[in-house]
Amino acid sequence: MTKWTLFILATLMAAGTANANTLTYLGLDGNIGVSNIGGIGYNGGVYTGKLLFNESSLGNIETMCADTVNVFPPPTSWNDTLFNTNTYSPNIALAGNIVALDFNSAVSTDQQVGLQTAIWEAVYDGVTDGAVTFATFSADLTAGNFTSNISGAALADAYTYFQDRTIAGNAIFIKAGVGPDGSPGQDQITPVPEPASMAALAVGAVALLRRRKSTK
Repeated sequence: MTKWTLFILATLMAAGTANANTLTYLGLDGNIGVSNIGGIGYNGGVYTGKLLFNESSLGNIETMCADTVNVFPPPTSWNDTLFNTNTYSPNIALAGNIVALDFNSAVSTDQQVGLQTAIWEAVYDGVTDGAVTFATFSADLTAGNFTSNISGAALADAYTYFQDRTIAGNAIFIKAGVGPDGSPGQDQITPVPEPASMAALAVGAVALLRRRKSTK
């Protein structure tokens, strides 16, 4: 990771923590699939794959869900705070590694279902599964804190992506707050923006920080 990328991440994190941002749901990616999931949180059929949002510091983005506890709607808009995945928690760091390495290459429906499944497995079972540590742990989608029933092709992709959880990378964890009615939003993970977009984000984030400081 370059110093420029680190600067952008630090600036966005500071902008996010200075005052709650807003995350607004825009729709589904065209190749999103449906999965039956269980364990912690929701149990049943859910859309699985890339989601489209507008985030007040990041602009229009694609994300992967990092949360099976809070499903929506409602709400479809909520406040949020941005974190570097590597600084939030061990499981979120593992999910961030997967997003950093594999998000852009997951295009087809099976790939998106596989990627989302690997992320949820990392979030809920990624560091340990009983006495087995993440260094040797392979995803078991039939037991543990997260379970999933997906097609064979998507399952193969999920296992492939899950192996990338230990390859160091950086992504942005969007920690959900609440919507206008007080209902909890849903945590998301998104890749660090490409260099061309990062320059514009840097200018916007710095301006946002200055504006927030001037209002205190």
